[in-house]
Amino acid sequence: MAHGYDIQVFVQALIFFVIVIFGFVVAIPLGMTVVQFDGQCILYTDFKWENSTYANYELSNQMVCNFPVLTFVFTSILYSLAVGLYFLYAACRSNDPNVGFQMWVMPFLLVNALILILLFICCCIISVGLKTTCDNILNSRKEGNTLKKCSDAATFEWNKKNPDYNGTHFYSFSKTSEVAGWITFLIWLVQMALGILRFFRNRRQRSQDMGYEDNESPRSPASDSDMENFATVNPSA
Repeated sequence: MAHGYDIQVFVQALIFFVIVIFGFVVAIPLGMTVVQFDGQCILYTDFKWENSTYANYELSNQMVCNFPVLTFVFTSILYSLAVGLYFLYAACRSNDPNVGFQMWVMPFLLVNALILILLFICCCIISVGLKTTCDNILNSRKEGNTLKKCSDAATFEWNKKNPDYNGTHFYSFSKTSEVAGWITFLIWLVQMALGILRFFRNRRQRSQDMGYEDNESPRSPASDSDMENFATVNPSA
């Protein structure tokens, strides 16, 4: 990869592959909590202690957890894997040293911006949902609740209400998804910044290919050579 732009495309491909890994780290643990609670979601659980050993609780609908899980699967796993492979092929297999200048940028920017918004919403759902559950668990000390931290509730007998419930890993799984989700969001921000950088560099290169210097305004009327240069320029944004 002799040209700097090829390096940038290659780096973006690697970032997409990193996003894929974190996408699994988000989706699998949170999805496992749904399985362990028989299709219900532990986020936003209403938890009320009756005494020091027994509490009534109402789990959330599974869609509260499934929405973030499915969003990360389709955006951070499937989409990122496909685009990462495309970028890797373009960077390593193309015989054109200027392949980075010739790749479309704007469509990816628009899609990535939409994904960034969706991931932010999902991360907020997970973070606020887990905090709500933990607050409901710990804010009932007057009824005899002696738990000091949310993770202690993993020892609570969740299966008294339903024998299929298993809350042993509810906090560790949910917390893992929360942390990995925000890390994924930050990585997407970096990816978005690189895309914007490439967009403006492509525009600059396109202007130079048309025969204009950075500080030179377009000439009017256009000369024949200008029109020839314009006809040979490939879309770059």
